[in-house]
Amino acid sequence: MKILQILLLVAVAHSFCWSQKVEISNGQTLTISEKTFSADTLIMADKSTLFFEKTVGSPIKINIKYAVLGNNTLIDATGTDGKDGNTGSVNRPKSDTGGDGTDGTSGRNLKIRIKTIGRVGSLLVKVDGGKGGNGGTGGSGTDGNRGDALTGRRGGNGTNGGDGGNGGNGGDSGDIDFKFKKLLNGIPNITLSAIGGEKGKAGSGGRMGYGGGGDRDGFIKVGGGSHGSAGNSGQEGQRNGTDGLAKINQEDNEIKVLDSTTND
Repeated sequence: MKILQILLLVAVAHSFCWSQKVEISNGQTLTISEKTFSADTLIMADKSTLFFEKTVGSPIKINIKYAVLGNNTLIDATGTDGKDGNTGSVNRPKSDTGGDGTDGTSGRNLKIRIKTIGRVGSLLVKVDGGKGGNGGTGGSGTDGNRGDALTGRRGGNGTNGGDGGNGGNGGDSGDIDFKFKKLLNGIPNITLSAIGGEKGKAGSGGRMGYGGGGDRDGFIKVGGGSHGSAGNSGQEGQRNGTDGLAKINQEDNEIKVLDSTTND
């Protein structure tokens, strides 16, 4: 009957997931695809992670009645890093510009409510914004062919390198609102990270193409070609992401935690 009740809750409330007891083993990751995660008991062994899929939007709610947190545990609701731009293709008379880096996405707002923490080794909670992707390198210029004295052909000119791509913007951080009621053992070693993503770096311009060398056959001499120009560097991303707000409080008042009958 209890199992049936849990299955019904997950099926009916699409963005709500409740469980009686959740245990994450040493070094393992539990991936959550819902916006609300609730459990009567949460046990996170050393180096374990509670990870919210990047497709889960804000706000995310974690509601726990009793938690045991090992060493180097992590709750991850960060944004996604932007992708780096592609390297420009080699073409004549000028190689292509490198691709632009994409923007990082924002970290998610995270609301954590825990009634009782039985033990905390160390916990890191992260809602950082994703880094902007770096601009791609411009395509390299092509080198000219060597001259041929017998045919009178001069060395070919080198072509110009492509310009570098632009970096993407950093994603904004989410906010963290962490409250707990009671701590049974020691001082909590909990770190909150709400840092905006760094903007992407500018892509480098492609190298210049070198002119083909001259040639000489006896008294016959032909000159070499001219070098092309190196591409210009792109622009770095326009901005870093904005840092979020992060706070943790031990509450004197009773903390409301979701269970199998509530979804607030």
